[in-house]
Amino acid sequence: MMDLGANFLATLRRDPGAVAFVDQGIRLTYATWGEQVLRLVAGLRRVGLRHGDRVVCVLKNGAELATLYWACQLSGIVIVPLNWRASGAALGYLVADSDVSAIVLDSSQTEVTEGRRDGLAAVDVAARTAPGWTRFADLLAVDAAPPESQARPDDVSILLYTSGTTGRPKGVARTHRAERAAALGHIAQNGYRRGESILGVMPIHHTMGVKAMIIATMLDGKFCSMPRFDAEAAVEIIAREAVSSLSLVPTIYHDILNAPNFDTAKVASVRVLTYAGAPMAPSLAARLQSAFEPHLFVNQLGSTEIYTYSYNPDAGTSPASVGRAGLSAELRLVRIGAVTGDDLAGPEEQGEIVASMRADDAFSGYWNRPEVDADRIRDGWFFTGDAARLDSRGDLILTGRVDDLIVTGGENVSPIEVEACLCACPGVVEAVVVGVPHPRWGQIVAAGVVATPDLNKDTIDAHCQDYGLMPHQRPRWVFFLSQIPKSPVGKVLRREVLENHAGAMPPL
Repeated sequence: MMDLGANFLATLRRDPGAVAFVDQGIRLTYATWGEQVLRLVAGLRRVGLRHGDRVVCVLKNGAELATLYWACQLSGIVIVPLNWRASGAALGYLVADSDVSAIVLDSSQTEVTEGRRDGLAAVDVAARTAPGWTRFADLLAVDAAPPESQARPDDVSILLYTSGTTGRPKGVARTHRAERAAALGHIAQNGYRRGESILGVMPIHHTMGVKAMIIATMLDGKFCSMPRFDAEAAVEIIAREAVSSLSLVPTIYHDILNAPNFDTAKVASVRVLTYAGAPMAPSLAARLQSAFEPHLFVNQLGSTEIYTYSYNPDAGTSPASVGRAGLSAELRLVRIGAVTGDDLAGPEEQGEIVASMRADDAFSGYWNRPEVDADRIRDGWFFTGDAARLDSRGDLILTGRVDDLIVTGGENVSPIEVEACLCACPGVVEAVVVGVPHPRWGQIVAAGVVATPDLNKDTIDAHCQDYGLMPHQRPRWVFFLSQIPKSPVGKVLRREVLENHAGAMPPL
């Protein structure tokens, strides 16, 4: 199998005149971009970086980050992209944890301080002239390196850090082989074509963001980068660049649909819609199906560790389903709390999805966290933490994260299924469901809703009864929110909701 660097060079030779990268007035063909990447390969060597070294980058999506990514792939250097929104303390922890040799940042956009880069080669995208710093532009001014890849398929390509919503972020080591296999699987499962125009909204420090860029390049396509998401700007980019495929989280789809300038004519070029990262409300899926009329509408379930567990290519009509195992995946549904991958859930039982580590797109383990490897990888199975059940056709219906399941009076309640009910209630814009501790029931179902001013709790409860929720599933406590807290990539932060509001629960 090719490494990613060799794959990049193959595209340069195949279609050098094609537009490869677009961002805020920048338009680069593969020939021009390839020249910049090869200059940066030589520049990285000049600052002392070699095959196997790790380099942290704290940058927004843009030409500098994309060029650095491909230069690292050609050099056999492990790129460690971090969230530019993170605090100085958080970034300091991640820089230390990843044990890097260099850091590339934009000093105008991050809180990383001089003290946190001691001993590191330091490169600044901004025009910094302080002693010990190298300007990114200077690295692009050197003579280009020869067009050859120093990487091997089983070298680590990227170290991605998980969001850390349940503790310290964990580094996920992914090889060239796994990243390339993930991209190829996505291309096949989503019916992508040569020359795709892909919207680069998701940040490259997120697994969906970096795959979008890899996929565009593998297909001689165009990567339309956005430094930060703006719904109106996204609509205009889709129209101007004839974007043909979108792979986003539900929150971003919601915002694009509700942008003041949204017009079906402006998005007529989009053939494929894919969503992942969070469940989608059926009402939103129906709106997307109507507005885009996509050739293919895919719900993909996966993770940073294994890119695709399963996919459902008919998400427009069955958004709750995550379908069946992906092209290189093998899945089982085991009992909640199972110790091994052989403890299978019963026919109607809610269980945890486990995925075989033999998958081509599986990760190589957590960075310096053997105790987490031992907990999450057992007898060759990766315990995903995703709860699901099987429907009558054998498709997986995602019911939430195992840790988020609500156990009330001995009954398991899926927050996702209750949220789907609430979002179908007229006047409800968004909803989040959490389990609140209760002395008698263990937990009770509580719901935070963003709603129109005329909506009240009695109307919501009546809707839940009409919808068919069982008594133990219906929210016992409903509170109203101005907005639901989410991570930078659109995941609902249930624990933050619980921590901020549980103390205000009235007596029941």
